[in-house]
Amino acid sequence: MGATGANSSGAAALCRVHLHRAWDRAPAPLLRPGLAPTPFQTASFLSAWHGALGGKAGHTPLILEVQDLKTARPVMLWPLVAVAVRGLREIRFADACVSDNNAPLCEPGWLHATDGQFPGTWAHITRALPPADLIRLEKMPGMLGPSANPILTLRGAERSRLHSNEIGLGDDFDAYFGTLPSKFLKNQRRLWRVFERAGGTHFRLARDVDDALEMLSALSTLQAQRMSERGCDYVLDEPEYVAFYQELLRLGVPSGEAVIGALYTGEEPVAVMLGVNGPEKVTFLRIANRMGEWAPCSLGRLVMEKMFRAVHAQGVRRIDMSIGDCRYKDEFGLKREPLYELLWPLTWRGRAYCAARKAAQAWRQSKTRKAISWWRKAQTADENAHTGHDAPGP
Repeated sequence: MGATGANSSGAAALCRVHLHRAWDRAPAPLLRPGLAPTPFQTASFLSAWHGALGGKAGHTPLILEVQDLKTARPVMLWPLVAVAVRGLREIRFADACVSDNNAPLCEPGWLHATDGQFPGTWAHITRALPPADLIRLEKMPGMLGPSANPILTLRGAERSRLHSNEIGLGDDFDAYFGTLPSKFLKNQRRLWRVFERAGGTHFRLARDVDDALEMLSALSTLQAQRMSERGCDYVLDEPEYVAFYQELLRLGVPSGEAVIGALYTGEEPVAVMLGVNGPEKVTFLRIANRMGEWAPCSLGRLVMEKMFRAVHAQGVRRIDMSIGDCRYKDEFGLKREPLYELLWPLTWRGRAYCAARKAAQAWRQSKTRKAISWWRKAQTADENAHTGHDAPGP
């Protein structure tokens, strides 16, 4: 364990930073229920992550604890990893493509008391880290609970191309559902009639951990089949990912920090949906359903409606349909919320990478590039017109 002391301007900014290499050294007070800024920083999620994915090849876990220097009280927890990517030594949030939102855990009172002084704290955080070329922080929300995310005050923080897809349910679910387009509601009623002709149809949430693991097995099978049909790469059936989701349910179902439910015909699950629950919202991570003869039922849309109703009955008022744009998400009246990212170079290699990335972004957005692209298409169309060939599509 390493430690650095910090004395920024003002006594309230005094802090000490400790670096832990094992998750069991993480400060328990910062993992208490209700403190996680998103569902991906709960004790269940992070414990499952470090237990199953912390040893993933190429990952070195780094658990950074920031303490108030006067009281020695833990005030920030950063779940990070060190990785090597194309010759660059990077430090990132613990993610491995299973987290949609990344952030440190913070004591709200301390953030408020040190408002405006985070750059000083950040300097000591970076000094406590092992040698690296670059800090890459991605998929960060704009708020950490009631406080603005202080990372966004740092030079280089910017809006990401990714975003959350959030749905506000309100206190009356039927009132929310009634605000959706009439064409969608009419079609939804038709889909239910088609599905219920099969007989024995019902939906339920997992009753206990064993029930949840059975649903997860069905979800994994359905999802793997669908990805295979589409010819897509599928990694969630690799052993470490299987272990992660199993442990997430073992820890999260009893604590209420994970939820899984399924739509059935008789005893057969035909659509399954899994999510993680935070203090303010549920984020749904995985959904899969039977196709083939069931395709006319649009089972994905049906299980979403049932799952939304079920978690609303448990007190949930906000839902996040995870990052990624799909038409079926839009049909439920979502609102896109921005996410943010930060690249912080630590060496000349890191600075060179950031400069090249900025140049590439500027080129993609430039009028010159668009003009050249238009000119090339026009030239191709002109040549095809003279040769009698059809011009390629856009």
